[in-house]
Amino acid sequence: MRGPSQVYAEILLAEYSTRRKRNPAYSLRAFAKFLGIASGTLSGILNGSRPIPRKMAKTFSERMNLSPQTRDIFFESISDDSKSRSLWIAKPPKPAKLPPLNKEASLMKKWQYFAVLALLAIDPFAGKVERIQERLGFSITESEDILIALTKFGLVTAKKKELILTDLGKLYASSIADFSSQFMTDEQVLSVALEKIYENNVDEMSYFESTAVAISKTKLFQAKELVDEFRRKLCVLLEKGEKDEVYMIGIQFFPVSK
Repeated sequence: MRGPSQVYAEILLAEYSTRRKRNPAYSLRAFAKFLGIASGTLSGILNGSRPIPRKMAKTFSERMNLSPQTRDIFFESISDDSKSRSLWIAKPPKPAKLPPLNKEASLMKKWQYFAVLALLAIDPFAGKVERIQERLGFSITESEDILIALTKFGLVTAKKKELILTDLGKLYASSIADFSSQFMTDEQVLSVALEKIYENNVDEMSYFESTAVAISKTKLFQAKELVDEFRRKLCVLLEKGEKDEVYMIGIQFFPVSK
């Protein structure tokens, strides 16, 4: 499956499709020969499992006679994909060792606490209940209660009549995925997802996918470790660049047979 950074594969596929329209007998093997690579390598590039060899990128663009604009997109896509692949190959960072919170923080059992904490990390006006209501849809009363609780837990403080994250709050907000998973229940995560679906708030920038699969229960521990590694890598990827939205990431697997 191709990723969003693999636009170069779409450009290659478009070129191949154009040639196929002119000559229905034109094969993938012939296209690979035209590009100067093995057909197996080309198949891997088109399905997203293999990167374009850097030394071949220029040759590809020249042989396909790409326009200057398409050529720039082609090379930029290859560069983005290379960075993305290096992230997945690299060992994910270990969860930060966070200092303990106020004991009352164990009362933070609702996902709304973590949504506000994440919003405070990206929105300078999120310390105002009206802003929380606007961006997260919480009531004024609920927003006030959450801000009071976060202040009590030492994660938020008042500064110039504004509520902002404390240094401790910033630390917890930056490790929100690992921190919130200690408190939030699977039921909450699934109920929020269902709520957003009913609100028609699921668009092309959301992702829901599942499959039924026969498994060996002896592999479940390894599976959990892989999911945890993937989740941390995914958070590193998504936290790069300017942050502008609050998302909830849920990964589940559970038995359906008896």
